[in-house]
Amino acid sequence: MRNEFKNYYEVAKLLLPDKFSSREIGYIPFNGPMTRHGNISSILEFSSFIKQLVPKHLYYSVAYYDNPLERVMADKGWNGAELIFDLDADHIEGASNMTYEEILSEVKNHTKRLIEKYLLGLLSFSEDEIYLYFSGGRGYHVHVKSERVYNLSSDSRREIANLVRGEGITAKEIRQNPSLIKEEGDSWVKEIDDFFCNIIRECGEGNGEEILNSIFKDGRAANGYLSSLKRPAGKSSTNKNRGIALSKSGPGKYRYFEENDLKVLEFAVSEVKKREACEIDEPVSTDIHRLIRFPGSLHGKTGLEVVQIPLEDFSSFDPLRDAIPEKFKSGVIKINTPKKIEIRFDGEIFKLEGTETIRRDLAIFLISSGRSILE
Repeated sequence: MRNEFKNYYEVAKLLLPDKFSSREIGYIPFNGPMTRHGNISSILEFSSFIKQLVPKHLYYSVAYYDNPLERVMADKGWNGAELIFDLDADHIEGASNMTYEEILSEVKNHTKRLIEKYLLGLLSFSEDEIYLYFSGGRGYHVHVKSERVYNLSSDSRREIANLVRGEGITAKEIRQNPSLIKEEGDSWVKEIDDFFCNIIRECGEGNGEEILNSIFKDGRAANGYLSSLKRPAGKSSTNKNRGIALSKSGPGKYRYFEENDLKVLEFAVSEVKKREACEIDEPVSTDIHRLIRFPGSLHGKTGLEVVQIPLEDFSSFDPLRDAIPEKFKSGVIKINTPKKIEIRFDGEIFKLEGTETIRRDLAIFLISSGRSILE
């Protein structure tokens, strides 16, 4: 694999990130531990560096430094950092039971939501401040390059990470502070409130039995809750019934809340988070000294390329087609696949088991990812 990667880097034309001489370089070789605190000052030096080194994984810092070669972080002279979001299978529920293709598809959904709903939407970044990359592995990296983020502390970045993940929002907090609905506008609390109201309306229309059974896990308890919605809201018997009161969006209904209403609100919180949260690797976003994969480099566990993706092309982007290095597309390699696998690669379906001679790019992918061995 090192020879294959060497052939790739002999002809690869990697573009240097902006202010490259102010960034730290890190890499993992094919044999040996990770090395960081390096620095490259020119494209010629960088080209020579990767051809001689042949990294299995190649990284650069999201931060800018006065002295990137210093080994002690405090001595580097930190001058700011991009805001990074790392989305991959590690934080996707059920990923352990998914195929590689299914993982890529699900992570892509989270990445699109991050960009469209949170970065372009709630946080009002512009498209030209957002840079999107396929990681070469099981997901995507989103970089925000803006004067609004460069000097943010780790704590401030954590607040942004919590926003896109829906962290810290509970039913109890909403009930105790219903004014948050007005203050937050079109955000988590408003969406949860709307979801709760929709459940109550469904119940009023006679369609809420299935939802309530999933909330209360007991048919009698669910029927009891339905009955409670027909009682007057508050102590006065002349008040409108609770179902009507609770179906109205906004903070007013929370003064009528009872214990079982809180259970329904807890369900709403859970469901909205499942639908709207972006599962990011939070430490990546909060680490102001983080190293991130180098655009155009190869991922050592797949042999696929770290590819920059224009936002307008994201919907049609297919990693198992668009991240295959051209250098690997000619020739064949003989491999052994111990366990039977079926995979779609570059538009074709391959069913493999045992010893076979297959196209070079697929062989490199299977060997790098541990599915096959060189025969």
